[in-house]
Parts: sequence; C-alpha cells; structure tokens
Amino acid sequence: MALIGFDTTTGVENEFGDKFGDNYTKNAIMDLMREEPTISARTISEVIGLSSRGVEKSISELKRDGFIERVGSAKGGHWMVSTTPAIVLIAGVSQLNQPN
Repeated sequence: MALIGFDTTTGVENEFGDKFGDNYTKNAIMDLMREEPTISARTISEVIGLSSRGVEKSISELKRDGFIERVGSAKGGHWMVSTTPAIVLIAGVSQLNQPN
C-alpha cells in the first residue's frame, strides 16, 4: 500500500511507501528502543531496513523534540523513551502536543 503525501514546501503531491513514512520510522525506532534500551543505531537500521544515516537523522530529531534521551556513554549507555510529548501531523507539519 502506498501513501500519498503533500510536500508543503513545493505544493506537490508525492507517493511514498508505508515503510519510509516519517511517523512510521520514528515510531519503529522508539518501539525498538523500548524493547531493547541498549540497541545501536546500526542495529536499528538493519531491523527497519533504513540507511544508518536516515536512522541517525531520525534519532537526532527525536532527541531534539524530547521523545528520547541517551543515558550514559555511546557504548555503555541506554535509551530512555518518553511517553509524552506526542506527535500530531496536520497538513504535513509536525506539531508537539504536551499535556498542560
């Protein structure tokens, strides 16, 4: 099944696979981190079938937005996944909804 996306920067509709949708990727990363807090970006990329660079970019965005946090060192640490905030997509724009 393919999804139709709308690029708000160009005003052009585009088609992309479910596997590579931004929300799917980020949710898959967070699910893997919940299941295995010590998982590496490389292992995540192998499991979900996305490039290491794509996974690293998504991880950076998740950290920036407060969804995940790395505790400890790169090799000996672990991931903490937040239950809040939640991503809501409206017309292709990400917005953070945090409980008051």
